[in-house]
Amino acid sequence: MLSRSVAVAMVVCLGSAAGAVWCYGKAAKLRTEGNWLLLRGNAQAEEYASSLDSQTAETQLITFEQRRVVLENAHFWQRVQMMLVLVSVVSAFSTYILWLYFRLRQQLVEAGTGLEDSRASAV
Repeated sequence: MLSRSVAVAMVVCLGSAAGAVWCYGKAAKLRTEGNWLLLRGNAQAEEYASSLDSQTAETQLITFEQRRVVLENAHFWQRVQMMLVLVSVVSAFSTYILWLYFRLRQQLVEAGTGLEDSRASAV
């Protein structure tokens, strides 16, 4: 049986790792959308170069602004992912340290019980 602190540290580790994977998926989706917007903006630039229509230039600027917003969101989720990875690593180390401490306490209790039994049989 594990102590509560070890169990909580394990749950935090697994939860933050799962959150990091989810954030990676969200950031990857946003980066893909940003790449699509870049290709769309480049196509609009080629269209503007051939027609010199000011409306096309304005739609290109709107597309690049949308791309900037999408990439800002992707960077936000990437930062959240990195924080969750760090939390996961720290909680993994904490789990191991707490587990070692729990085992040490168990061994000390067993040694104390064996010592008391040997004193009782000696009397």
